[in-house]
Amino acid sequence: PKPFSLNPRDSISCLITHVGASAPRAALLVYSDIFGPRSGRHCQICDALAKDLDILVVMPDLFGENLAIRNDGFGIGLVTIGKFLCSMCTGRMKKWFNQHSWDNKVCSDTMDTLVPWMKSQGASKLATLGFCYGQIMGFHASATGQFRCGASFHPSLGKVQELDGLQMCRSIKCKQFVMATKDEPTDWYPDNAAHHACNSSPAGDGHVWLLSQKNHGYMSRGDVTRDPSLKEALEQGYEALKNFLQENLIGG
Repeated sequence: PKPFSLNPRDSISCLITHVGASAPRAALLVYSDIFGPRSGRHCQICDALAKDLDILVVMPDLFGENLAIRNDGFGIGLVTIGKFLCSMCTGRMKKWFNQHSWDNKVCSDTMDTLVPWMKSQGASKLATLGFCYGQIMGFHASATGQFRCGASFHPSLGKVQELDGLQMCRSIKCKQFVMATKDEPTDWYPDNAAHHACNSSPAGDGHVWLLSQKNHGYMSRGDVTRDPSLKEALEQGYEALKNFLQENLIGG
């Protein structure tokens, strides 16, 4: 994707990609994990989806230089884990999350700027994709009634004590694709509490809920040089995501 300042006055910097020559009919709003949109393989996934589905893909940089933890590459080493645990113990992570919560700023960025801009480019069908922290933002967005579907990998909603994750599941208004991992709370495994809560939402049932035996964060930042078996998991995850969006965004 190419960097683009969507609204210089409000400093919403985005990574935007669209391969097609004509105006896009559909758009995907991507929320990155806590390491930011330029880390891991966020950009590669955005470029691939834009090309394979002929859609507009917009990934806002919600953090700028105020990253929770800097980790630009792949994998999560011991140093990063140590920094994360330290930020949890000192309360820095909680403060950071509050600064970048849906109610504090992400809602206004999404609903007042990002959604109107995507529609102004010709997109009449919208969807979300979130990784880790981004899954929380995607579920908030999915409760607004502005999106046809939502997708997420390694959900973090069940790990934030300040949020009622199951109640948020009951509030969504569009079909979801959720790829949980073995590291998530079991409530977020297929056919468990979160899945059932989504089925009882205004969106009804029919959600695609899968479980990967890989670690939390594998899709956006798993290191294939350390675990060659990740390649197959990444390909399977991408194909499942692409098929879901093809059916529920493009064909929805």
